[in-house]
Amino acid sequence: EAIVPGGDASVGDSVGQVNKLAPFVQVGAFGREASALAMQKRVQSVVQSHPVFVGRAPHHDGEIFRVRVGPFSSQQEAERVRLRLDQAGIGKPLIITRSLQARHR
Repeated sequence: EAIVPGGDASVGDSVGQVNKLAPFVQVGAFGREASALAMQKRVQSVVQSHPVFVGRAPHHDGEIFRVRVGPFSSQQEAERVRLRLDQAGIGKPLIITRSLQARHR
């Protein structure tokens, strides 16, 4: 489940696109939803070109909340955003590759 203000349901919803892999930038992972939502707002202040969302996943201590940006159409595009976030001192951005079907986990 993901917390996506405004939604990004159009990405990967068509048949055949669901299992496609795409790069994302993960900015942080948190044990508290409030911390993830605060980071989401910080990221949104720097990145307006792509969806910024909080993915929720089970964890041995309860749930983990991951702040991610994307999906991106290329690794280069993801790297530009990762670098911008890094230079702004926001989180610990890293590029990950996820299935569009599982993007919110």
